[in-house]
Amino acid sequence: MTLDGIIPNPRAWLWAVHDGWTIKPDLTFLIVVPVSTALQRTSRRESGEHFEREAVLSRVQEHYMQLVEEDVPRFLILDGTQSPENLLRVAGETIRFRYNEMRKKRK
Repeated sequence: MTLDGIIPNPRAWLWAVHDGWTIKPDLTFLIVVPVSTALQRTSRRESGEHFEREAVLSRVQEHYMQLVEEDVPRFLILDGTQSPENLLRVAGETIRFRYNEMRKKRK
């Protein structure tokens, strides 16, 4: 997280900020790319962000993967090196499948 070193426990702070008003999603799509690929993509732009450094991106990715481990059924990890069309197809199929399963349970 980019709050490391600024706030004693960034993760606990973030959870506290969202406690009581944020609705936890039933499904979260996590698009993952190797850090090296992310850096290649961001280097194409004229200006970069402070968090677009290898160490920061690696740490953020670690945090997201910890979230996945804590709530596996909620996450669908997508390979961000795939084409946007493929990502969209997989996401759409997953949403339709989950929706149909939800409807079956309600009957």
